[in-house]
Amino acid sequence: MPLFPSSTIQSVSNQPVQTGAYLEMMRIFPIYPRRVFLQWVLRHPTLGVTYEFTISRSGSAEGPWEVLTTPPINDFYYVDMDFPSNPLTGTPDLMSMTRTAYYTIAAQPITGGDIISITKKIEPWLDRRREGIHRKLVRDAMISLKRVVGTEMAALKKRKWGDKCTLCISSMGISVDPYCPECYGTTFQGGYWDPVYGWAQLFTSPISVQTALQGETERKQTRLLMSNIPQMDKNDLIVFLRTNRYFQVAEVTPTQIHNVDVHQELIVTELSSTSAEYDLQVDPWRDPCWWV
Repeated sequence: MPLFPSSTIQSVSNQPVQTGAYLEMMRIFPIYPRRVFLQWVLRHPTLGVTYEFTISRSGSAEGPWEVLTTPPINDFYYVDMDFPSNPLTGTPDLMSMTRTAYYTIAAQPITGGDIISITKKIEPWLDRRREGIHRKLVRDAMISLKRVVGTEMAALKKRKWGDKCTLCISSMGISVDPYCPECYGTTFQGGYWDPVYGWAQLFTSPISVQTALQGETERKQTRLLMSNIPQMDKNDLIVFLRTNRYFQVAEVTPTQIHNVDVHQELIVTELSSTSAEYDLQVDPWRDPCWWV
């Protein structure tokens, strides 16, 4: 008889490593009472190809599916805000303890080609008790950032696929102009995806001065605390809206419960006021539309 009769053992997958383009779900997280934040990433995309995404929702893994994005979108995240207040309508209800919403994300090249899709449900990795603990911790972190210690900010994810820049790409496929007005040194048109608005706490730190052959250079690196959405990566941007200060992510350390993120602690470096990223369009008066 096993030591823990209610426990389960995870089997090891022997499936071959995927080498072609495929979708990976980064976040499907409920923002109660009636919103869900979805974030995905397209791995190994075809170079120079722009993809469109179609998101569908269902109350079961078999369907029927309700298309939420008409027309398709070209982004890395989506906020599902179309949950009914009446649980008797037959559509998924976030307030129900016995129903789960499933999502399908399909990616298709604009120029035509094979459709890539993935289907996931909300919080499939925790049991009911741990789901409740996790939701409370995330909710407390969001409330603390919004009402007490946080400041309005915009998170901009760096583009890693799409149409190539037409101004600064060399024969080696790299950007030769870090101040390029079209790609901002990322090699992809637009440089960054549309911002996700929220709150973050910025900690104070001294300015370090380094001496090199070309003279002294100033550098300010500090810590930043934000919620677990969107998931941030190295070289993404954080913009504080009140002060118009731009920071580049150098390191991400998530705080977790049972291997599920609660919030993120970032090491960020403040960009020089002459950086091309200051030309990015970020609305300083935008209210976060999915935490209200």
